[in-house]
Amino acid sequence: MKDRFDKAEGVVLEALKQWKETRGNDMHLIRMVWELQGFRLPDEKVSFFYKLINPETIARCRRKIQAGGMFLPEPFKVAERTLFAMKARDKFRKMGEKFKKK
Repeated sequence: MKDRFDKAEGVVLEALKQWKETRGNDMHLIRMVWELQGFRLPDEKVSFFYKLINPETIARCRRKIQAGGMFLPEPFKVAERTLFAMKARDKFRKMGEKFKKK
C-alpha cells in the first residue's frame, strides 16, 4: 500500500511541477495526473470533464450517506477491508517494535 501511495505522490508531484494550473485546481490536477499515467481525454471531451463532480466529493458523499446507515457495503467487503487494516496495523506495529529494540 505504501508503494502505491509513494507512486501516487510522485505522479502528483510531477504534475504540480509541470503545470502551474494544477496547483489551484483539483480537477485539472486529476486530469493531468491521469495523462501522466497514460489516460488522455480526447479534446472534444475535455470541457465535459470539467463539468463532472470531483472524485473526492463523490467519495465524501458516499461516506456521509453510509455513516447514516444507508447503502452499506456487502458484509464480505467489510470483512475484507477489516482484515486488510488489521494486517497493516500488525505490520506497522512489528516495524515499530524493531525500532524500539535498536
